[in-house]
Amino acid sequence: MKHKERTIRPANSGDLEKLLELYTHLHDGTVPAKENNLLDVWEEILCDRRQKILVIEEAGKLVSSCVLVIVPNL
Repeated sequence: MKHKERTIRPANSGDLEKLLELYTHLHDGTVPAKENNLLDVWEEILCDRRQKILVIEEAGKLVSSCVLVIVPNL
């Protein structure tokens, strides 16, 4: 049996559509409306140095995501 190659990488601005598609597997099957607020929040997340979204890509398709939040601590 051949294993499919998977890549783990940081999300980029072009991943929003694919992430919204993944979102439908967790919720009622509808993709959130792409309002200005959604795009603004997406850009804010991507620019936040303490917040990262990692995605797993298999055969060119996003199959999973993970949110990493870095909380300062002493």
